[in-house]
Parts: sequence; structure tokens; C-alpha cells
Amino acid sequence: MSILYQFLGYGHDPQDRLSAARYELLIRLTDHPVDQELQNTWTPIVGSLEHNIALFISEGLIEEASLEEKFDSKFRVADIKALLEKHCISAKGKKSEMIAKFLDALPYATAAKEVADVRLYRATGEGKKLIEYYLRQKEMARRTMESDALASLMKGDVNEAGKRIAQYESKQVFPRGAGIDWAKGMPEHCLKVAAYLLARDYGELPLLEAQRKEVGARLALSALLGETYVEAGRRILDVASGEFGWKVFGNVLRTDPCCGYAKACNLDDPLEIAQLYARMRLSEACMSLDLEKLSSSRLGKGIRILPVNGDRCISCTNGKHQYAWSEIEDLPRLPRHWGCQCTYAAWI
Repeated sequence: MSILYQFLGYGHDPQDRLSAARYELLIRLTDHPVDQELQNTWTPIVGSLEHNIALFISEGLIEEASLEEKFDSKFRVADIKALLEKHCISAKGKKSEMIAKFLDALPYATAAKEVADVRLYRATGEGKKLIEYYLRQKEMARRTMESDALASLMKGDVNEAGKRIAQYESKQVFPRGAGIDWAKGMPEHCLKVAAYLLARDYGELPLLEAQRKEVGARLALSALLGETYVEAGRRILDVASGEFGWKVFGNVLRTDPCCGYAKACNLDDPLEIAQLYARMRLSEACMSLDLEKLSSSRLGKGIRILPVNGDRCISCTNGKHQYAWSEIEDLPRLPRHWGCQCTYAAWI
């Protein structure tokens, strides 16, 4: 089996001529000039950059970029205007139009000197086909991974879902999460956050029991994938075709006397409501884990609530921000309201 498909999990295909790392390099070369940064990033991964560039050219996958493309890569709009004015040429129009004016007005050799220091390549027709093919397979591999992980979460198996995602990440050229050793599996704190989200019943949502279970599984998947609340909101919006329940929940938020941030949302937009809900539940899971860590360490005098807006978050603190260890049972559980961004910290 080829290296690409060992990475992506597919069978042999005659189009597979490059390793996954070389595919990624091929893509990078078509949108970034060859400079020291590129050398430093890619040499440890694929070996000699010059050797790979020469190989791509010999295989008919890339070619030297045009003069227009080099100018566009090197110069900002302000720089192009300065060049035009320097040669007494009208500096008006879009960037591409101004570059065309400059190249039309000067001899090719003179214009070429301006970008003599730029090494830029573009994909050939064959190169574009190969890149498109690779990106389709890469997207298919990710969707398969997400589908497998979600299926495990629907069965209540957080560990299996985490294992599947870690396996996928360990095979990426640039895996997410700086400092994470994916070969060792999903980080423990991610598994705990996902387990919290999976265990919740989501009874406040006007959805069927099976749909509420799926909301929990999708939120847990977002946590394991390291997604933002915006991405998580899109995931849970898919439940019940994206419409049923979310507008109804928006009406509930309108009557909540402590909805805070929710008042700034468009409560007629199912996506905004779903994202607000995802933000609340992801924050709740993370705060629960933080509180557990702080309580077990018992560092300092107790635990503090740090309002995101200074001392103005009355909803979360009721004027009291610090709780001694003897008062921990009275410590408010965060988040206290929709859109809350307050956090826990040790009271030193």
C-alpha cells in the first residue's frame, strides 16, 4: 500500500504518486514563495526542499509563476502605486490592473529585476488535478473519522471516540494541538470534558430524548476535536433538521431574567441560538473540570470568581468574588447565565 493511503486509510490508486507530506508541500509551494521560513519548516519533514522542487518540476506538477503573479505576491497595493508613480504612470485601478499597467509600460527585463528575488511557483494543469484529488481524499478521511467518533459517542464510549480521533491526528503532517503527543492518545482533560457533556441530559431543550442524546454526542465530539463554540453550534444545529426546537428555545431565552449575553443575539436565528447554547454547555463542562482541579489542589485560601467584565458581573458573583475553603459549598457553579464568560481561579 502507498504511503498516502497508509496515511489516509484508502486502498491503492494509480494516481497516488506522493506521500501525504509531499502533497502538503506541493500545495504550499503554489501559494507561498520559497524563502527561509519555507526551508526551515519543510526540510525536517521532506528532506531537501530543492530536491523536491526539482522533482515536482520534472513530474510536470509545478512551473515558475508569471511575472504578474510574482508582483502580486511581493508587493502590497501601496508598493505598486509607489512603483507606478516612480515611473510617472497613473496609479489608479485595482491591484491587478496597476500591475498590468506597470508591466505594459516597462521592458520585460526591467520589470523582472523588481522581482528577481522572488521564487514563486504555480500548479500546472496536472498539478491542480493531483491537488484536488488529494484534498478530496483528505476530506473524505476526516469525515470518516468524525462519523466513527460520533457513532462511538452515541454508544456512550468516550474512550473509543478519543482513540479514533487521536489515531487520525497522529497520521497528519501537521496535527492540531501544539505539544500533544497523539501517539499516546487523546489528552485526559479532553476526555473528561467530553464525558461531562455526554452525561448531561439536556432536558431544557424542546427536543425528543433521542435528539437530546445526539446534541450531547455532538457537543462531546466538538470538545474532542478542539472546536470553538461557533463550530459546535453548527454541529448541534443539524439535529432535527436545524429548525425544530431552536427557535422555541429562543423564546425561552427571551423570558430568562438573567440571559445577559443572550440579549445581544438574534433570537430568531436558529444558528445564533445553537451557538449560544453550545458556548454555555462547553463552558459549563470546562468550568466543572477547572473547579475539580482547584478543589483537589486546595491551593491558597480558597477559590475566586474572575468576572470577564471586572466587578460588574452581578449575576455570577452577587458582589462576592472570593470563597474560602470553608465556604466552597456556597460557591456559584459557572456559567451562571447565557453567554457567561467568568472563570475560576485560586484565591492566593
